[in-house]
Amino acid sequence: MREMPTVLVVDDDPDTLYILSEVLAAIGCSTVTARNGIEALEYMARNPLPDLLMTDLSMPLMDGKGLIESLRRRCAAQGVPMVPVIVVTGAWHERDLAPAQGTYECIIYKPFDIQTVMKAAASALRLPPKRHS
Repeated sequence: MREMPTVLVVDDDPDTLYILSEVLAAIGCSTVTARNGIEALEYMARNPLPDLLMTDLSMPLMDGKGLIESLRRRCAAQGVPMVPVIVVTGAWHERDLAPAQGTYECIIYKPFDIQTVMKAAASALRLPPKRHS
């Protein structure tokens, strides 16, 4: 892992991208954003894999499930460990959008609690707990 972990945040809602980027910066992460699975795959084709993928499920062009499956195939083909994935979605009622069990660390439902996002990301990245004075 790089000194400052990189999180690829994928969501078609610009407000969600902004909020998640700010939350992740607060725990010491660098973020890259994409508006759909295609943009995320294009980014990963040109850059090192991120330390964490945080993705929505319901997006245009390529949904989160397709993105996770494509990333899983890429990691397997390259012989590298799967990038940890956190799903952040409001699509809790659309079971067909859900990725297969075991392909993600957790699902966070919108509207989300900022502390929940921080704890999930820190856990997935295996960041040491921050001490508050």
